[in-house]
Amino acid sequence: MNLWRYEKDGKPSDLLDHDAFAKLVGEGVVGPDTLVWQRGMERWESFSRHRDAILGAAHVDAADHGAAKCAHCGEPAATVDLLPYGEVRISADHKDAFVQEALETARTGLRSPDEGPLVYVGFWWRGLARLIDSFALMLPSYLFQLPFYFLLYRRTGNLFTPAQSWTWDIWTAYAGGIIGGTLVAVAYEVWMVLAYQATLGKIAIGAIVVTPDGGRLSFMRALGRWLARDLLCMIITLLVMSLVAGIIGLIVGVFSGGNPTVLVAAVFLGVAIGTLLGSFPFAMAGWDPQKRALHDRVSSTRVVKKNR
Repeated sequence: MNLWRYEKDGKPSDLLDHDAFAKLVGEGVVGPDTLVWQRGMERWESFSRHRDAILGAAHVDAADHGAAKCAHCGEPAATVDLLPYGEVRISADHKDAFVQEALETARTGLRSPDEGPLVYVGFWWRGLARLIDSFALMLPSYLFQLPFYFLLYRRTGNLFTPAQSWTWDIWTAYAGGIIGGTLVAVAYEVWMVLAYQATLGKIAIGAIVVTPDGGRLSFMRALGRWLARDLLCMIITLLVMSLVAGIIGLIVGVFSGGNPTVLVAAVFLGVAIGTLLGSFPFAMAGWDPQKRALHDRVSSTRVVKKNR
């Protein structure tokens, strides 16, 4: 009978038969990367290379070798096929995803395998949630604009007075409305995500915002996510839209002889095409494996289904 040794803490074990080795595998003492050796081998090699030879000769069924759940995906697997990480185990297929999570987060632990895998929410559902949030913010945003409309009507008697005719107090009220509406949007997004892991829109579709390993967001990460979405992504969209609309308007203007009607139609067409092309920071959630938009990548967040 061929006897085997395994290495632990840099020291070789006693010689073990196949049944004893299988028991250690089931208990998790020996894993895929554990070094093993038997007579005739020139060097120590990983157990995964000799798994079939060792366990195949043992007088116990493979089912007795032990089983556990992968802490990343929640699927059961033979203990020997899982990589140990603290008190949990990770399947070899999900090792790269786990390393990505470890790099993106400061957390050293993982959620319980019983919680199951993260189920990412796609582009269209997220778009619906965003629409609901827009309606939720509409009323408080308008409240901050009331002083502007009041002053504009009081000074000019017309709510559609051109900006060239505005006085300094009208401009001040207008700026105050923009700033107030922005602060409401920031407070709404950050507070809701910190308190409930979701805005009203995401609550409506049963989604939450989490870190790559399924944890809660910190204040800075929640704020950074809003900045990346409402500033960075929107700036990119506006730049692309303006560039495309300008190019199309210029080309059509040259070939149409400066016809105003054709030029206006071309600009509107350019705005539509530019907006469509410029929406890629959000649209990438449709083809990304983890349904990440650009702001998710920047802030290292995920939008997943609740109660996964």
